[in-house]
Amino acid sequence: MTDIVVKWEGDGLARIRFALDVLGSDGVKKAGARALNHTGDKVYTQVKRRIAEQTKAPVRALDQYGALRKVRANWTTMEYQIRSTGRGIPLKVFKAYQTKQGVSVFAWSRGRYLVKHAFMVASLGGNVFFRTSKKRLPIQKLTGASIPKELVKRYVDQEFQRIVNRELPTRVEHEVRVLTSGIVS
Repeated sequence: MTDIVVKWEGDGLARIRFALDVLGSDGVKKAGARALNHTGDKVYTQVKRRIAEQTKAPVRALDQYGALRKVRANWTTMEYQIRSTGRGIPLKVFKAYQTKQGVSVFAWSRGRYLVKHAFMVASLGGNVFFRTSKKRLPIQKLTGASIPKELVKRYVDQEFQRIVNRELPTRVEHEVRVLTSGIVS
């Protein structure tokens, strides 16, 4: 919890009245939304980096295939959300290359491993496929990590909690100080 400290200076009463007016009229909501958005943006960046590190996917692939987006706080909702839609990230993103036995990919914590009997098709965007029967067709596209599934894992929650607990109280204090021109800190 943050303590509110009031400084008395030369024109103290007028400044206190101004600070109370600012904080009383949606000022608290404004400070809270600003602090949530600032801290939420930091969380968004770190969560994205952590998912990329954990899955071994490039950060740009998370934006492209994971459809990660942020919903920022405003005066009415006062919540910051990180949302994701999308399917798994194609295996071609994970430094895939064709071998005689299948396709070698560098994904997850296992590092580089072989997907046996898989093959890459340049005319289909360089994606990795495997046959679902003994016939030539049908084939199925192989994908790696699913960003919506990664978002609900424990390491993402731990990263979220770590950053929010460290950053949010000081940011709220900063925003109140800015709104009240330094009178309340």
